[in-house]
Amino acid sequence: MRTLSNKYDVSPAQIATAWAIKRETTPILGVTKVEQVLDAAKAIRVTLTDADMEKLESAALATGVDTRGGWEGNA
Repeated sequence: MRTLSNKYDVSPAQIATAWAIKRETTPILGVTKVEQVLDAAKAIRVTLTDADMEKLESAALATGVDTRGGWEGNA
């Protein structure tokens, strides 16, 4: 995730938010300060490529993280 963070000059949290948006889900963010909202909003400007998405999915699988939503079956 750091590689993509550096590529897009954003934080890992913004990459995670951009990933969720690219998957056409609505990320639920726990923010309590205006600065956190503004920071999270920057993720909208990140357009992850299909290759970026594959890297993130591969990293998740390699670490045992299941990224499928319940609507995708067998989650």
